[in-house]
Amino acid sequence: MKEGKAGNSCIRRSVLKLLSANAKATRKDLNGKPFIGQDVATIFRSISVEPAASRADEAEFVDAASAANTEVVAVTAMSSIRAYKKSLDEDILAVYSCVNHCVAAGATPLSMQVSLILPTSVEEADLKRVMMKLNEHAKSLRIGITGGQTTVDADAKTIFVNVFMTATRTSSAAKRTGKVAAGDSILMAGVTGLAGARRLSGRYREEFLKKYRESVLDRALGREEDLSLMKIGSVCANGLEKGLIKTAYAAGEGGIEAALWNLSEKTGKGFEVQFNELIMRQGLIEFTEFIGANPYRLNATGAMLLVVTDAESVMEALKQEDVPVALIGTVTDASAKVLKNSYSEQIRNLDKPQVDEYYHFR
Repeated sequence: MKEGKAGNSCIRRSVLKLLSANAKATRKDLNGKPFIGQDVATIFRSISVEPAASRADEAEFVDAASAANTEVVAVTAMSSIRAYKKSLDEDILAVYSCVNHCVAAGATPLSMQVSLILPTSVEEADLKRVMMKLNEHAKSLRIGITGGQTTVDADAKTIFVNVFMTATRTSSAAKRTGKVAAGDSILMAGVTGLAGARRLSGRYREEFLKKYRESVLDRALGREEDLSLMKIGSVCANGLEKGLIKTAYAAGEGGIEAALWNLSEKTGKGFEVQFNELIMRQGLIEFTEFIGANPYRLNATGAMLLVVTDAESVMEALKQEDVPVALIGTVTDASAKVLKNSYSEQIRNLDKPQVDEYYHFR
């Protein structure tokens, strides 16, 4: 098998087919079955939790009526720290990946568990540094770390960070997802390629700065916080509840191209997308051209695709949260995944998801 995230065909044959049969046979109360594009799963419903809007000032818990409309969902993500003393975000990328999947599902992250696999070459000081950073970001996101496991493995060549996260959302938001129709608009929020470029920047920074000013790279890479979409959580939750947002998909490994493909798989619909409308920083384009990477296939954690009925209203809400947003296309009844470029009038079909560009450069 190729390095990187396994392909969708492989996942269907050897993972989802088996899991679907298992879910039906073992638990009748599970919410549906796993499929491509479903990155969160409902664990159980009707739980009394502190509402997201009041968590900061520790106000009252929700009442029984609203609790009956609340469900707990789960999501998991993994990241590997291959050059953890040089690369940016390696140890917290899995956290932001989980957070963004929760946000796309209209859910508010509550807690997470962290599992670390360490090579024997790692010192205790490295472990402490990783955990301090994970704890720092969890606190800033108001997510509790409730446990985990730390293992040292002689066969491991790098640090692996596995994150399992739980979150809450209203049942009404969950029920409205997936009812996508031809003519619905597709929005992109956030910036694509940012996470992947930040991961590669440590290796190529010095070489890049021989040709470009440091400010060019710093503006392109932004901050760690740019990888999190937590601040649009209320927009997604409210939009899903009201039916303004039909469904959303948080981009990640494989880049924005893989996210577009998986959105189509999730909805069972095709699309026409203006490729030149995808949001990308100019400095990031210059950096990826410099190292020879395809920015559209670089890890896009920090970007999200949304299928909406009222593009203008949702875009305005996202702009109020200071998140870049663009109308990039529309849903179609055809199966074709069409990419257009209004500048060159080029039209092509989207290729199947490719291995993330990161693996070509590590």
